[in-house]
Amino acid sequence: MAVAQADDSGFYGGVAIGSANGEYRVQGVEQELSDLGLTGSVKTRESDTAAKIFAGYQIVDNLAVELAYIDLGRLTADTTVTFPFPGEINTQTDVTGFNFSLIGGLNLSEAFRVNARVGIFSWETEFINQVNFPSSNARTARDYSGEDFSFGVGASYQLTDTLSVRLDWERLSAEDLESRDFDLTTVGLEMRF
Repeated sequence: MAVAQADDSGFYGGVAIGSANGEYRVQGVEQELSDLGLTGSVKTRESDTAAKIFAGYQIVDNLAVELAYIDLGRLTADTTVTFPFPGEINTQTDVTGFNFSLIGGLNLSEAFRVNARVGIFSWETEFINQVNFPSSNARTARDYSGEDFSFGVGASYQLTDTLSVRLDWERLSAEDLESRDFDLTTVGLEMRF
């Protein structure tokens, strides 16, 4: 959210890229293995490249609303079963959604601004399980969706009257997933109209 100019309409938009980090519940997967009488190990990838496209409206100098489409990338959990028979279970989770935020900002100089945000994250995920054992293979896919709380902080630096570079950190929750919280850190460009 850049410093407002007297001649702009209040509308802005932009793109950002960065990293999303999720929390895979490895202990839950290991407990499920144990409950089935299996022994094995779990290896996870809890971060991936993320991107967002955003548009907003500056209501007054210190207050804006923003809508962003966010792709949090893919989390994976690869389970190697060692007893009573060898096999693999591979799980991947792709998360996307819309985040609606109310943003409060503070100008620290003519070009530099900091902000804080709260909002609602409306998310969708595709959860794919691939099971590979010597005697059988199976693939299942499930879709989940929900709305949860989000918050974050950020800073922007105005390069020109209409263009700013911004750095944002956001915590996005998806409470119905095994991966509940996502930390999204992005760098982006914002254009004012």
